[in-house]
Amino acid sequence: MTSPRIPFRFSKDIQPVADFTISIALGQVPGWTHYRKFGMNDDVDSGIEYVWPPGTERILPTAAAVVAVVSDSAEDDPDEATPPGTGGWTVTLQGLDANYDQIEETVTLAGLTPANTTQEFLRVHRAFVVTAGSTEANVGNISMSIGGDLQAYIEAVEGQTHQLLYTIPRNHTLAINNINTVAGRLANTDVQVILQYKPFGADTAWRSVSDLAPYESQMVTPGFFDVFEEKGEIRMRIDSTATNTQVGAEVHGFLIDNDYL
Repeated sequence: MTSPRIPFRFSKDIQPVADFTISIALGQVPGWTHYRKFGMNDDVDSGIEYVWPPGTERILPTAAAVVAVVSDSAEDDPDEATPPGTGGWTVTLQGLDANYDQIEETVTLAGLTPANTTQEFLRVHRAFVVTAGSTEANVGNISMSIGGDLQAYIEAVEGQTHQLLYTIPRNHTLAINNINTVAGRLANTDVQVILQYKPFGADTAWRSVSDLAPYESQMVTPGFFDVFEEKGEIRMRIDSTATNTQVGAEVHGFLIDNDYL
């Protein structure tokens, strides 16, 4: 089956793009966007952990609230005592509001003092450093919390969250067609990397939709589609007998506005 052709309209000199996915990336398909979520856990030990730097199970807020953004380095502050600070100055947060609609806000860091968003977030999906001092990156680890519970985390000098945790926006459908996982070198240990989904609702349960066991290598699972409904939760869990190993994962697909289905 040939992918549909979506014509460009920027200029008569630009030719149509044959590949549907490229057309989506270039904003030529209304209501469709590429979905890519990646995460890393740098220190996986025996037991159950999750694919983000803290490794712990994230406690999901039940109500939207401001996000407190704080670094463990005073250098992540444009107004640091010997200004400007050498680290990160501003951070952009992306997530959902109380209605599960997508929102975004940029916060000016204040080093060791928490800086609050003006908008209320129900979820924080991603955050990244936008402006910085002479190091061109965040010097410290940056934590983002709602009601005291950690929701996002940027490791020092990384400049971006690495967390495979996501909530599908209202009136959207998530279609996943590719999962990549990789584990560090293991010796007589097992690591399972499990993509889990929890439908929206008061008493719904987490279920596994993919269960991979990478061993000293990368595993890739292309060529399928799993479809997930609005307001559902996605997370990547690690079941391990390892000690001090690394596990990373990526998920790819499409986020689709339901009005265009």
